Parts: sequence; C-alpha cells; structure tokens
Amino acid sequence: MRPLEIIFFLLLFFCMGTLFSPAERKRYFWKTVLLTAVAGGIQWFVEGFRWQIIPGYGFMLVLILTSFKPPRKLSLKIILTLFLIIVVLPSMLLPVIELPTPTGPHSVGTYTYHWIDHNRQERFTDEDFRDARQLIVQIWYPSVPEEGSKPAPYFDHPEIRGPALSAAGNFPSFALTYQHLTKTHSYTDAPVTSGVQFPVLILSHGIMGTRFLHTSLIEELASHGYVVAALNHSYDANVSVFPDGSSADYRSHIGPEVAYEDSVTLRHRQLNTRVEDVRFILDQMEQIQSGAIQSPLSGRLNIEKVGVLGHSFGGATSVETSSRDNRFKACLVLDSWSLAVADSTIEKGLEQPLLYMGRPSWPDSRNDTLIKSLIENSNGTAYYLTLEGTHHFDYTDIPLFSPFLKYLDKAGEIPGRRIVEIVNRLTVMFFDKYLLDNDVDFINVESDYPEVTLSVVH
Repeated sequence: MRPLEIIFFLLLFFCMGTLFSPAERKRYFWKTVLLTAVAGGIQWFVEGFRWQIIPGYGFMLVLILTSFKPPRKLSLKIILTLFLIIVVLPSMLLPVIELPTPTGPHSVGTYTYHWIDHNRQERFTDEDFRDARQLIVQIWYPSVPEEGSKPAPYFDHPEIRGPALSAAGNFPSFALTYQHLTKTHSYTDAPVTSGVQFPVLILSHGIMGTRFLHTSLIEELASHGYVVAALNHSYDANVSVFPDGSSADYRSHIGPEVAYEDSVTLRHRQLNTRVEDVRFILDQMEQIQSGAIQSPLSGRLNIEKVGVLGHSFGGATSVETSSRDNRFKACLVLDSWSLAVADSTIEKGLEQPLLYMGRPSWPDSRNDTLIKSLIENSNGTAYYLTLEGTHHFDYTDIPLFSPFLKYLDKAGEIPGRRIVEIVNRLTVMFFDKYLLDNDVDFINVESDYPEVTLSVVH
C-alpha cells in the first residue's frame, strides 16, 4: 500500500477504537472521524483514486451510523474482522505496483511514435481495403535527468486500457483500472545521454499482450545503455490507441472449434505479420539514425548492434525475425510459444547467439521439442535456460501485480520482485556479452541464482 493509504487506514482503525472505548474516550470519536476524512481527501488528491479505497469510506460511514445507535450484539472482534477483510485486504492483494529501480548508470527517457507502413495492407480489418498497417511504438533510451521532471505513466489511456487488461485476465472490467497510478522510472522527452552510440533492441509482446507489461525489463535495459523499441502489434495486442482516438482491439482469438492444424496455419500467417512489424521498426530506426526521421536519437544509434527479444508468441516472432533478417545480431526469447515457427527455421537453426529463458516444461510437450531442436540446430552460441517454479506470465511485469496471482495460476512460486530481478539481470548479461562484447561470465549464473538451470549447446 502507498504511504497515505496506510495513514488513512490507521486513522480508520483509531476511529473504530474510540467508538468501542470507554465512555470518557468516545468524545474523541468525531474529531477522529474529521481527521480521517481529511486524510482520505489528501490521499485521494495526492496519490490518486483507486477503487480499493471505496470500502474504507464505506466503513467510515458505517462507523458514523453505528455511533448513533450501536448494535447490541456487534462486538469489536467482528468489526475488526470486517475491517481487515473488506477494507485492508483489497488494497494489500491488489496494490499499486512498485516497479524495481533500474540498476544501470543511466536515467531513462521515453517517447512514443505512431508509424504507418504504407507498403502493407492491414489484414485484420475488412472495413476498408485501403487500410495500411499502423503501429504504436514506444522507445526507451539512456537519458540525462532533468530536475522537476515527472515519470511517464505506466500505461496510456486508462479509460480504454484498464478495462481491456482486466478483461484479458478474466477479471471484472474495473479490476486493473488503477494501475495507471503506477510510477515508472522513465521520463517523457528527456534529453539523450551524450557521447556514445547505443545498441538497439526491439521487443515483441505475446498474444493479447502489450508493451507496457515489459516496462521493468525495458527500463533496466535502457539504464544499461540500450535503446529499446517496443511495439504494440495492432489487433494482436490487448489494445492499441492511435493519436486520432481510434483503437485497434484484439482480433487474433482462435476458438476451440478450430482444428489444431488450422490454428497453427492461422498463427503462422499472424507470425508473418509480426515479423514484418519488427523489420519495419528496424527500418524506421535506421531512418532515425540517418536523420531521415527527425529525432533526438539521430546519429546516436549503433545500427550494427541490434538485438531482438520477445515473450511467448513474441519469442516466436523474435526467432523468425532473426532467421529472415541478418541485421539482428542476437536473439532472446522468454518462455516462447513456438508451434507457429516455420519448420525450415527450426531445421536450420539461427546463426546469431540465442538465449531461451523459460519454464522447465510446457503443458504441450511439442513446444519443448521444437525449442530444443532449434537450440541444437543453431550455428551460433545457443543457451537453454530454465527457471524452476515459474509460470508463463513470470516473464512479464504481471507477478508484481499481486501476491495472490499464484493462487489463480497466473504467477509461479518465486516472489514477484525476485523473478523480475532474475529475468532482468540475465537479459542484460546476454545482450552485454553479444552486443557490447563485454566479458560476461554467463556460464556461472547458476551460482548467483539457484533457481536457474543452464544448458549450453555450442
């Protein structure tokens, strides 16, 4: 819970105590109520409203009504139990997440582009055959801190994105709307760090995912000297919101009525779209570097040092992109769903260094077989790294959302901040080794993180 929320709840508890105190102390009740109401108003104004606080105001109202005519059989123990369950528990189980502080030497800046690929027709829409493929791309980069700057929001358009994220998790529409209150460690339009060129990374999210769910990893990478471009794959992402107010909703669902072979065919077609998205973004980054696209990053990108990474279907996207485009010099996949990767890609493997990081096994063993075949067939250095006790979503920010998620089968056994730390650190180590040519002892990560099992193929 946030500091002012804690103060508000403590004052509520004190109100309850004065109401059930001896008569000589009850005279403090109304003073405490007034102080609590003021504290609640300050909390609302300073920290921002979230629905978890509503039970607190409701509880205060109940206390006020009870003070006029106390129920005969209502004990302090019952009131305290109701207070903990109804008021305190929702805020503890669904907190405003605290993203880990990036460990690198740089501050982090960010800005967002709306790019249109006029060479590609949008296949997800049938409203207008003239629709061109358009993407929202957010870039994070090493920056110079500016005094008085405010952190960028965790996600944009909370009125649209909050309900969409809630629906993706099968929660009520209001459940995650409060997460726009999360403070990032990135600053919009902050000045770029001077003096050097930075390697470039492009990140691809999973099916029904979004770039925002990888913010902690992206900020960590940017703080260590990388420029990271993360896109929303339009109509495959949870939702994308364009500058004109229109949105691209999720349209990639494949229902159980579709046969397995047909679903793989559809996903392969979708994968081709994703690969072209990533390649298009690299094209745009090259345009930024040359100055053809005006940007503070012009002349500051090391286009010879480019990597790609992704989670789930974004991992498959990263593999297929690396196979087709040798501009990408390193590939990292996070718990990749790989059944739609082309057979030819699996058979020939990758030339670039490759790191697979994920669960010890997938529910569908065919996925494990394909990943291991890809690793074995690769000509570049290839690592197969697993983390015991992890869940598919542990390779995003989701384990930070609530300690309760592991009981809903949406997070693994490793505490949220611990798993985020491990994933972030190993990702930085991999790209430092293969894009920055740093002397990184990647082989001995098991000694630092007992949860890790690492196999090196080449």
